[in-house]
Amino acid sequence: MTLFQKIRQLAESTDNDYLRRARDEGREIVGLYCSYVPEELIHAAGAIPYRMRGVGSEGTNLGDTWFSSANCSFVRRILDQGLKGGFDFLSGIVFMNGCDHNRRLYDNWRFSKATGGFTYMLFVPYARQKASQDQYVTELTKLKSFLEERYEITITDEALTASIALYNKKRALLTKIAETRRAARPSLTGTEFLPLMHAVVTIPVEDAVALLTEVLAEVTAGREVESEGKLRVIVTGSCVEELSHLELLEAGGALVVSDAICLGARHY
Repeated sequence: MTLFQKIRQLAESTDNDYLRRARDEGREIVGLYCSYVPEELIHAAGAIPYRMRGVGSEGTNLGDTWFSSANCSFVRRILDQGLKGGFDFLSGIVFMNGCDHNRRLYDNWRFSKATGGFTYMLFVPYARQKASQDQYVTELTKLKSFLEERYEITITDEALTASIALYNKKRALLTKIAETRRAARPSLTGTEFLPLMHAVVTIPVEDAVALLTEVLAEVTAGREVESEGKLRVIVTGSCVEELSHLELLEAGGALVVSDAICLGARHY
Protein backbone atom coordinates (compact mmCIF):
# COMPACT_ATOMS: atom_id res chain seq x y z
CA MET A 1 0.00 0.00 0.00
CA THR A 2 1.42 3.39 -0.98
CA LEU A 3 1.50 6.35 1.40
CA PHE A 4 -1.37 8.11 -0.36
CA GLN A 5 -3.44 4.91 -0.45
CA LYS A 6 -3.00 4.65 3.32
CA ILE A 7 -4.11 8.27 3.69
CA ARG A 8 -7.16 7.67 1.48
CA GLN A 9 -8.12 4.70 3.64
CA LEU A 10 -7.91 6.85 6.77
CA ALA A 11 -9.96 9.59 5.12
CA GLU A 12 -12.80 7.27 4.17
CA SER A 13 -13.22 5.67 7.60
CA THR A 14 -14.78 6.89 10.83
CA ASP A 15 -12.71 4.88 13.31
CA ASN A 16 -9.09 3.89 12.69
CA ASP A 17 -6.15 1.96 14.15
CA TYR A 18 -4.58 5.13 15.59
CA LEU A 19 -7.69 5.81 17.66
CA ARG A 20 -8.10 2.18 18.69
CA ARG A 21 -4.51 2.13 19.96
CA ALA A 22 -5.09 5.37 21.85
CA ARG A 23 -8.21 3.96 23.49
CA ASP A 24 -6.27 0.84 24.49
CA GLU A 25 -3.83 3.19 26.22
CA GLY A 26 -6.72 4.72 28.18
CA ARG A 27 -7.01 8.00 26.27
CA GLU A 28 -10.45 9.49 25.59
CA ILE A 29 -11.60 10.78 22.20
CA VAL A 30 -13.54 14.07 22.09
CA GLY A 31 -15.53 14.93 18.98
CA LEU A 32 -15.74 18.33 17.31
CA TYR A 33 -16.79 19.45 13.84
CA CYS A 34 -15.40 22.91 13.34
CA SER A 35 -11.90 24.41 13.25
CA TYR A 36 -13.07 27.17 15.61
CA VAL A 37 -13.10 24.65 18.47
CA PRO A 38 -9.58 24.89 19.99
CA GLU A 39 -8.07 21.42 19.74
CA GLU A 40 -5.18 22.56 21.93
CA LEU A 41 -7.39 22.85 25.01
CA ILE A 42 -8.78 19.35 24.54
CA HIS A 43 -5.31 17.93 23.95
CA ALA A 44 -3.87 19.73 26.99
CA ALA A 45 -6.61 18.05 29.05
CA GLY A 46 -5.19 14.66 28.00
CA ALA A 47 -7.87 13.77 25.44
CA ILE A 48 -7.68 13.42 21.65
CA PRO A 49 -9.63 15.94 19.51
CA TYR A 50 -11.46 14.18 16.68
CA ARG A 51 -13.04 15.94 13.69
CA MET A 52 -16.50 14.48 13.04
CA ARG A 53 -17.44 14.08 9.39
CA GLY A 54 -20.16 12.48 7.33
CA VAL A 55 -17.87 10.00 5.57
CA GLY A 56 -19.17 6.48 5.45
CA SER A 57 -22.76 7.64 5.86
CA GLU A 58 -25.23 5.46 3.99
CA GLY A 59 -28.27 7.66 4.41
CA THR A 60 -30.18 9.99 6.68
CA ASN A 61 -33.26 7.95 7.60
CA LEU A 62 -32.68 8.14 11.37
CA GLY A 63 -31.38 11.70 11.21
CA ASP A 64 -34.50 12.69 9.28
CA THR A 65 -36.67 11.77 12.27
CA TRP A 66 -35.05 14.64 14.19
CA PHE A 67 -34.44 17.18 11.43
CA SER A 68 -36.61 18.62 8.70
CA SER A 69 -35.69 18.18 5.06
CA ALA A 70 -34.76 21.87 5.04
CA ASN A 71 -31.78 21.16 7.31
CA CYS A 72 -28.50 20.49 5.55
CA SER A 73 -27.48 16.93 4.81
CA PHE A 74 -24.28 17.30 6.83
CA VAL A 75 -26.00 17.53 10.24
CA ARG A 76 -28.57 14.91 9.26
CA ARG A 77 -25.82 12.47 8.25
CA ILE A 78 -23.77 13.17 11.38
CA LEU A 79 -26.76 12.52 13.66
CA ASP A 80 -27.75 9.49 11.59
CA GLN A 81 -24.31 7.97 12.13
CA GLY A 82 -24.45 8.79 15.82
CA LEU A 83 -27.83 7.08 16.22
CA LYS A 84 -26.46 4.02 14.42
CA GLY A 85 -23.49 3.75 16.76
CA GLY A 86 -20.89 5.18 14.39
CA PHE A 87 -19.49 7.53 17.05
CA ASP A 88 -19.80 5.31 20.12
CA PHE A 89 -16.03 5.57 20.65
CA LEU A 90 -16.37 9.27 21.59
CA SER A 91 -16.36 10.23 25.26
CA GLY A 92 -18.02 13.54 24.46
CA ILE A 93 -18.49 16.28 21.86
CA VAL A 94 -17.70 20.00 21.90
CA PHE A 95 -20.27 21.67 19.64
CA MET A 96 -20.11 25.28 18.49
CA ASN A 97 -22.61 27.85 17.24
CA GLY A 98 -21.53 27.85 13.60
CA CYS A 99 -25.06 28.06 12.17
CA ASP A 100 -28.67 27.25 13.02
CA HIS A 101 -28.20 23.72 11.68
CA ASN A 102 -25.23 23.11 14.00
CA ARG A 103 -27.11 24.52 16.97
CA ARG A 104 -30.00 22.17 16.31
CA LEU A 105 -27.55 19.28 15.99
CA TYR A 106 -26.48 20.04 19.56
CA ASP A 107 -30.10 20.03 20.76
CA ASN A 108 -31.06 16.89 18.87
CA TRP A 109 -27.91 15.03 19.91
CA ARG A 110 -28.71 15.64 23.57
CA PHE A 111 -32.41 14.78 23.31
CA SER A 112 -31.86 11.66 21.18
CA LYS A 113 -28.94 10.52 23.35
CA ALA A 114 -27.02 9.60 20.19
CA THR A 115 -23.98 8.79 22.34
CA GLY A 116 -23.52 8.38 26.05
CA GLY A 117 -20.77 10.97 26.41
CA PHE A 118 -20.92 14.62 27.40
CA THR A 119 -22.12 17.46 25.17
CA TYR A 120 -20.78 21.00 25.44
CA MET A 121 -21.69 24.10 23.43
CA LEU A 122 -18.90 26.59 22.74
CA PHE A 123 -20.12 30.04 21.72
CA VAL A 124 -17.76 31.69 19.23
CA PRO A 125 -18.14 35.43 18.45
CA TYR A 126 -18.76 36.51 14.86
CA ALA A 127 -16.87 39.81 14.95
CA ARG A 128 -13.34 40.93 15.81
CA GLN A 129 -13.83 44.05 17.90
CA LYS A 130 -12.51 44.12 21.47
CA ALA A 131 -15.86 43.20 23.03
CA SER A 132 -15.98 40.06 20.89
CA GLN A 133 -12.39 39.16 21.74
CA ASP A 134 -13.08 39.62 25.45
CA GLN A 135 -16.17 37.42 25.19
CA TYR A 136 -14.18 34.75 23.34
CA VAL A 137 -11.65 34.68 26.19
CA THR A 138 -14.56 34.20 28.59
CA GLU A 139 -15.95 31.32 26.51
CA LEU A 140 -12.54 29.60 26.27
CA THR A 141 -12.08 29.97 30.03
CA LYS A 142 -15.46 28.28 30.54
CA LEU A 143 -14.43 25.42 28.25
CA LYS A 144 -11.12 25.06 30.10
CA SER A 145 -12.95 24.87 33.45
CA PHE A 146 -15.40 22.32 32.04
CA LEU A 147 -12.58 20.07 30.79
CA GLU A 148 -10.69 20.38 34.07
CA GLU A 149 -13.78 19.34 36.02
CA ARG A 150 -14.59 16.56 33.56
CA TYR A 151 -11.12 15.01 33.72
CA GLU A 152 -10.32 16.03 37.32
CA ILE A 153 -7.11 17.77 36.28
CA THR A 154 -5.60 21.23 36.04
CA ILE A 155 -4.68 22.41 32.55
CA THR A 156 -1.38 24.12 33.27
CA ASP A 157 0.19 26.85 31.15
CA GLU A 158 3.01 24.42 30.41
CA ALA A 159 0.65 21.73 29.12
CA LEU A 160 -1.26 24.23 27.01
CA THR A 161 1.95 25.71 25.59
CA ALA A 162 3.17 22.23 24.63
CA SER A 163 -0.15 21.46 22.91
CA ILE A 164 -0.08 24.75 21.02
CA ALA A 165 3.45 23.98 19.81
CA LEU A 166 2.36 20.56 18.52
CA TYR A 167 -0.66 21.89 16.66
CA ASN A 168 1.33 24.78 15.23
CA LYS A 169 3.85 22.24 13.95
CA LYS A 170 1.02 20.35 12.26
CA ARG A 171 -0.28 23.56 10.67
CA ALA A 172 3.20 24.52 9.49
CA LEU A 173 3.66 21.13 7.83
CA LEU A 174 0.26 21.41 6.13
CA THR A 175 1.18 24.87 4.88
CA LYS A 176 4.44 23.63 3.37
CA ILE A 177 2.71 20.68 1.72
CA ALA A 178 -0.06 22.93 0.35
CA GLU A 179 2.48 25.32 -1.12
CA THR A 180 3.82 22.56 -3.38
CA ARG A 181 0.42 22.54 -5.11
CA ARG A 182 1.04 26.06 -6.42
CA ALA A 183 4.31 25.25 -8.15
CA ALA A 184 4.58 25.27 -11.95
CA ARG A 185 4.83 21.49 -11.65
CA PRO A 186 2.66 20.54 -8.64
CA SER A 187 3.59 17.49 -6.60
CA LEU A 188 0.08 16.42 -5.57
CA THR A 189 -3.48 16.86 -6.79
CA GLY A 190 -6.48 18.28 -5.02
CA THR A 191 -7.93 14.76 -4.92
CA GLU A 192 -4.84 13.71 -2.93
CA PHE A 193 -4.73 16.75 -0.66
CA LEU A 194 -8.33 16.61 0.62
CA PRO A 195 -7.96 13.02 1.96
CA LEU A 196 -4.79 14.16 3.73
CA MET A 197 -6.81 16.86 5.49
CA HIS A 198 -9.44 14.29 6.48
CA ALA A 199 -6.78 11.96 7.83
CA VAL A 200 -4.85 14.38 10.02
CA VAL A 201 -7.93 15.68 11.86
CA THR A 202 -9.02 12.18 12.89
CA ILE A 203 -5.82 10.83 14.46
CA PRO A 204 -3.73 11.95 17.47
CA VAL A 205 -1.73 15.08 16.67
CA GLU A 206 1.54 13.29 17.42
CA ASP A 207 0.73 10.73 14.72
CA ALA A 208 -0.47 13.48 12.39
CA VAL A 209 2.87 15.29 12.67
CA ALA A 210 4.73 12.06 11.89
CA LEU A 211 2.48 11.35 8.90
CA LEU A 212 2.79 14.89 7.53
CA THR A 213 6.56 14.80 7.90
CA GLU A 214 6.56 11.66 5.76
CA VAL A 215 4.27 13.28 3.18
CA LEU A 216 6.37 16.45 3.02
CA ALA A 217 9.50 14.40 2.38
CA GLU A 218 7.78 12.63 -0.50
CA VAL A 219 6.26 15.69 -2.19
CA THR A 220 9.52 17.63 -2.03
CA ALA A 221 11.66 14.80 -3.38
CA GLY A 222 10.86 15.32 -7.05
CA ARG A 223 7.31 13.94 -7.09
CA GLU A 224 5.18 15.46 -9.87
CA VAL A 225 1.60 15.02 -11.03
CA GLU A 226 0.32 15.49 -14.56
CA SER A 227 -0.36 19.20 -14.99
CA GLU A 228 0.40 20.00 -18.62
CA GLY A 229 -2.55 21.73 -20.28
CA LYS A 230 -4.79 21.49 -17.21
CA LEU A 231 -6.91 24.37 -15.93
CA ARG A 232 -5.58 25.42 -12.53
CA VAL A 233 -8.50 26.14 -10.20
CA ILE A 234 -9.26 27.08 -6.61
CA VAL A 235 -12.22 25.43 -4.87
CA THR A 236 -14.21 27.49 -2.37
CA GLY A 237 -17.19 26.55 -0.25
CA SER A 238 -18.10 25.37 3.22
CA CYS A 239 -17.98 21.76 4.37
CA VAL A 240 -16.79 19.93 1.24
CA GLU A 241 -16.14 16.34 2.29
CA GLU A 242 -16.94 14.35 -0.83
CA LEU A 243 -13.75 13.38 -2.62
CA SER A 244 -15.87 12.61 -5.68
CA HIS A 245 -16.40 16.36 -6.22
CA LEU A 246 -12.69 16.96 -6.72
CA GLU A 247 -12.28 13.73 -8.66
CA LEU A 248 -14.94 14.95 -11.09
CA LEU A 249 -13.18 18.29 -11.55
CA GLU A 250 -9.77 16.77 -12.06
CA ALA A 251 -11.04 14.01 -14.33
CA GLY A 252 -12.53 16.76 -16.50
CA GLY A 253 -9.19 18.45 -17.10
CA ALA A 254 -8.82 20.72 -14.08
CA LEU A 255 -6.13 20.67 -11.39
CA VAL A 256 -7.17 21.93 -7.95
CA VAL A 257 -4.12 23.87 -6.75
CA SER A 258 -5.69 25.69 -3.80
CA ASP A 259 -8.88 25.88 -1.78
CA ALA A 260 -10.84 27.85 0.79
CA ILE A 261 -12.99 25.17 2.42
CA CYS A 262 -13.52 24.12 6.05
CA LEU A 263 -11.49 20.94 5.79
CA GLY A 264 -8.87 22.55 3.59
CA ALA A 265 -6.85 25.73 3.91
CA ARG A 266 -9.21 27.24 6.50
CA HIS A 267 -8.16 24.57 8.97
CA TYR A 268 -4.53 25.70 9.07
